[in-house]
Amino acid sequence: MSRPRAFAAMVGLAALVLAGGLWSQASARSVGERINLSSLYWMFYKEDFNHINAKDPALIRQIVAGPATYVLEQRLGGTRLPGKVIPAEIFFSSAGLQAAIDHHRVIPGVKFVTDDLENLRITPAPERKNPVPAMKDFAHAAHANGYQPILVPGRDLMRVPQAVCSQQSDKTISQAYLRCGVPRAAAYAPIYVIQASAVETDLSALRQLVQQGAAQARKANPNVIVFATLSVSPNGADVPYTAVVKAAKEIRPYVQGFAMNNIRPSDSRMINFLLALSDHIAHFGLEHHESSEDGVGEKALSDPAQLIDLGDLLGHEYTHSWNGKYRRPADLTTPDFEQPMHGDLLWVYEGLTEYLGKVLPARSGLWTPENFHEWIAAVGAKTAYIEPGSPWENGYVESFNG
Repeated sequence: MSRPRAFAAMVGLAALVLAGGLWSQASARSVGERINLSSLYWMFYKEDFNHINAKDPALIRQIVAGPATYVLEQRLGGTRLPGKVIPAEIFFSSAGLQAAIDHHRVIPGVKFVTDDLENLRITPAPERKNPVPAMKDFAHAAHANGYQPILVPGRDLMRVPQAVCSQQSDKTISQAYLRCGVPRAAAYAPIYVIQASAVETDLSALRQLVQQGAAQARKANPNVIVFATLSVSPNGADVPYTAVVKAAKEIRPYVQGFAMNNIRPSDSRMINFLLALSDHIAHFGLEHHESSEDGVGEKALSDPAQLIDLGDLLGHEYTHSWNGKYRRPADLTTPDFEQPMHGDLLWVYEGLTEYLGKVLPARSGLWTPENFHEWIAAVGAKTAYIEPGSPWENGYVESFNG
């Protein structure tokens, strides 16, 4: 989905009338009441917030005028946030938070820390298998060091095998989440976020999850501020902004705020190429989130042969802005440079990028159809049938070839 489409989803949410009243007055009848954006708490990823602010500062001013707006970030730097915005650093485990505290690596000035506990390798197995005590430990470490915790446990924790909250075959993942009482971890934190965007297009399931989850959270902590996530691309599928608004209306009576997710996917506006043309420096490509640093030959823009290599390089690094930077394979995500990456999904990071890096120059016109056909012939590419149970033909096993 393009960035304008993603931004339209946010503007649609802002422009149309959300529904509901204060959560304390929630009822089926309250769904028709009119409210404004300034009555809500908001939570954004920093890159999403900055993009919306650049496109429509008046919209951000209306949002920031509300009770509180939290912006999640993982590292220091970037565009400075408005004064009323509350920065919060993202962590994936209590172990990660404690390590950052011990090594004095928490972002300076941050007062809120977020426990985005997920079923990822970056989160230690004991925390994935028993998330509620893990969140209690996270909150304790935060409070003990002067930080306020925000708890954002993923429902995918219910899919951890042989865990305290493992999903049963006859239950949905949301039912397992509620049965296990994960929202009761709100007892340890002032803010609790229900990750609900995966079911936002199923309004009945969405309402059940958020209504019951919020009730559990408030029973454990009557003063907790409850958020629910919304996304313009739940489960990776694009949805129109009207679907996001419908979801917001459905759950507004039960929450005080929304955590907006996936506002700003990659698109053609995202990449800036810093291209060095020289025969006296190394030839390379280095991907970043919104830019790429590339070194090529002096005649790369005029020599037909070098232009083919340039198209390959630019296509590869452009793809990395999405595959690897915007969407990083889980096992390659680490909280700091002292933690080793696991290469099980390296074939996705590099292998898929290598393929799309050839497709894009062909589609954009940097390559001719003949260039693309010659590449296919050169690598001996062909369709192949993978025998069931043949590990040597399996992409996961072939990760080292990525």
